[in-house]
Amino acid sequence: MLELILINTENFSTVDEFPSKLFSLLNIGENEIRYSENSLSGKYYLGKALGVAIKLEQADDSVYPGYGFWLTIDALHLSSVDDPNSLRGFSVNLANFLVAQGLKIARVEGCGRQECVIEY
Repeated sequence: MLELILINTENFSTVDEFPSKLFSLLNIGENEIRYSENSLSGKYYLGKALGVAIKLEQADDSVYPGYGFWLTIDALHLSSVDDPNSLRGFSVNLANFLVAQGLKIARVEGCGRQECVIEY
């Protein structure tokens, strides 16, 4: 199960400036740029740490205006996340950390048949 965090990037002068700042905040030294036709900018950023893959890409959804990036969190190995709620807990902690660093974020969580957006 993927976890999704939306990040408001209005305080950054360029879209390309943000990924390096975010991965630096998260202390993820090894990250890479990957290219995909499915991504708005044609590329996304991928970092790995603590048994999870953190994917950062430019948002292309008008449903959540003002949030320039999607950050998705996924387990690298199924066995590393026996409890499906553990990714949710990681996502909540990461959201709180990002807010403490001065970022405006929202976390998308499935709520029955609808998605709920929790703004921080």
